[in-house]
Amino acid sequence: MGDRRVHRLWIIPFTTSSLSIWMGTLVTVEEMPHCVPDAPKGSSRESGGAEPQTAEWSGPLQFEILPMVHSCGFGGAVIHSIGSVWSLMIGNGSPQGFEGTAMAQADDLRASIKVCIFDQYGTVVDMQTGLTEAAAPFLAAKGWPGDPNSFVTWWRRTHFENSMIDALLHREHISYREIGHRSVAFVLERAGIPYRLDEVRDLVAHIERLRPFPEVPEALARLQTRYPLLVLSNGDPDMLETAKRYHGIPFDRVISVAVANAFKPHVATYTKAAEIVGVRRDEVLFIANHAFDCIGAKSAGMRTAFIDRRRRPFGITPHQPDLIVPTMQYLADALV
Repeated sequence: MGDRRVHRLWIIPFTTSSLSIWMGTLVTVEEMPHCVPDAPKGSSRESGGAEPQTAEWSGPLQFEILPMVHSCGFGGAVIHSIGSVWSLMIGNGSPQGFEGTAMAQADDLRASIKVCIFDQYGTVVDMQTGLTEAAAPFLAAKGWPGDPNSFVTWWRRTHFENSMIDALLHREHISYREIGHRSVAFVLERAGIPYRLDEVRDLVAHIERLRPFPEVPEALARLQTRYPLLVLSNGDPDMLETAKRYHGIPFDRVISVAVANAFKPHVATYTKAAEIVGVRRDEVLFIANHAFDCIGAKSAGMRTAFIDRRRRPFGITPHQPDLIVPTMQYLADALV
């Protein structure tokens, strides 16, 4: 055990339910009563609690946690509670963040996954920033006094709603680009901004020119030393082909959901991707910045990693991710 890394895990000392996790590493455990907000009357948290105590384990780790706590942690560990479903993020104990992250499930994933499949928009490339930069001069020229970032959020939410409607209708698949045109036109009309269709088309075309998040190229290069890397995107095939010139990441394969005649998170999209790659679904690690995408992939039988860039709760669902990491860098740290 001499070269095994030691991680610090902060736990909750007063409890009503138990969780057993196989860590696969030597773990230093510290009791941190102040981790839990709004503790019950008379608890050790309310009275201030004792000083942190440490002990060391390897192998199965038994500890207890409060079901009412949704998420807590100070960089050492983040415990997410969704009813009886739990996921755990472990760091090195830095109050500033998730340095040296490793997940309880990382060893199992390294042993079982054969391929990593990524969502592209918002996971590999920075969609919010790129589209906001594109929309800002357009909106300024129109004299619109609102926030361009809010405009883009409205645009993206409308696009998501329209793509889900398309998937549920089970009719002929509408292209991502066409749904983009409809969504931007709708938002412009709602905002009272006059527009021409060529302006709408130009705004949507910026999706093809999005740049990756800063840490993504290096992190994916590390991951590619161990796994084939693919994309499964809601984007159209020609849009994804054009995007290669801008994100510059040499994926082994890029798959559009058009081959499944549906948008993610329809089960057909994930099933078709695994079929194309020639692996079982449980041999795929699907990586996304969007909870809906992780939920869809997990429900379809894939393993999942949630890139929690926005530090938001994953939500109440039985389809919790296998890994939760703040950036792609930490995903590479955990898997390579």
